[in-house]
Amino acid sequence: MTYLVVKFGGTSVGSIEHIKAAASRIAGLKSQGNKIVVVVSAMAGETNRLADLTKVFKTKNPKAYDTVVSTGEQVTTGLMVMALQEQDITAQSLQGWQVPLMTSSDFSKARFEGIPVQNLKTLLDQDIIPVIPGFQGVTKEGEITTLGRGGSDVTAVVLAAALEAKACHLYKDVPGILTSDPALVENPKILDHLGIEEMFEMSSQGAKVIHPRAIEAALVHQVNLKVLPTFDEGQGTTIASDTESLCTKPLESQTITGIVCNTGEVRICLQNIPISPGATICLFDAFAKANISLDMILQGGGVTSDSPTQNLTFTVPESDQKETISLTKSLQKTVGFTHMDVHPRIAKVSLVGAGLRGHANVAHILHKTLADLGISLYGMTTTELKMSVLVSNEYATQLVSALHDNFNLTNPQQKRKEGKDATGSTLSA
Repeated sequence: MTYLVVKFGGTSVGSIEHIKAAASRIAGLKSQGNKIVVVVSAMAGETNRLADLTKVFKTKNPKAYDTVVSTGEQVTTGLMVMALQEQDITAQSLQGWQVPLMTSSDFSKARFEGIPVQNLKTLLDQDIIPVIPGFQGVTKEGEITTLGRGGSDVTAVVLAAALEAKACHLYKDVPGILTSDPALVENPKILDHLGIEEMFEMSSQGAKVIHPRAIEAALVHQVNLKVLPTFDEGQGTTIASDTESLCTKPLESQTITGIVCNTGEVRICLQNIPISPGATICLFDAFAKANISLDMILQGGGVTSDSPTQNLTFTVPESDQKETISLTKSLQKTVGFTHMDVHPRIAKVSLVGAGLRGHANVAHILHKTLADLGISLYGMTTTELKMSVLVSNEYATQLVSALHDNFNLTNPQQKRKEGKDATGSTLSA
């Protein structure tokens, strides 16, 4: 039996008209012989509205917060069932606890621990389409959890993995995966095919079209993905294993696949840490327990024969800045650093492409672009798939636009749509 998981984001179900249009797409896929499971986000703006309701209370209650913000998807599941009914399709909504979508108890940052699919298969065997809320789950104690913004993508991919579906289609308000954010550059190209590891790097470095955890799950469980436009008939982007993706590219293909920018970074530098194997282990242990992800970790500098110390520099998301600083300060005596410098408003600009490190001209073009623009560099890391640099936020747009031109990624035939935001810059729930 052929299973297909389809997910519609917040903008794609942002009105009754859009929900009806999505139901029509589902009907077309069903007519092709697919057994379909539908995952929906809350209607555009609804999760923000619900989150704002909780801000009037001074005391935080993560469990209660998740109970509140998870209700947006419940509304959409019911409306989608009604829309499918108008298409003469039998459908049934299942909330997270009814599937069940089993998660950890890390409220607002929960991770999936298992999805029993027997309930879903029973409905599918009866030719009933299950409509599932994204973004939410339930603990083994029966408490409602949420996965963090963009979590509906994660729900869809993990469901596809659990069902061993042939593919997972993500419908969004973008034409597909672009070479860069159209809010930053003019006329980016649409990528017809993309390696899943390249997509993982683009997502983890700041491209917000697909949640990084969704790509991680697709990579681990070998789920074939397709990003499709909700509002037109474009072919979108197929995301497959890198081997399959490379087979679709010319022999002398473009080295750089895309350029990603993340302006929500904070750079923290700890100075004069004693050189010892265990000097920083307590710090990383504390970050792990607090579920704070560090990026751009750089060690070195400050080492002399008289003072065997080093500096540790890393970046964290702005949303984790306050907690990270508090945790780090509490461990100053244990770690032994003398000063902590905090640099907010830092942007990370990343070049992504398969085999990137093997092309010497990439680093040359990057550094020449920085020099021509007079932009100072605060840090740099390189892997086989990405080259990332840290710069001040104020220069990020200028740098991305210049690099996009210098690496010949601009599509002169693709006209930018006036008045339409196709950035995909805000993840739906």
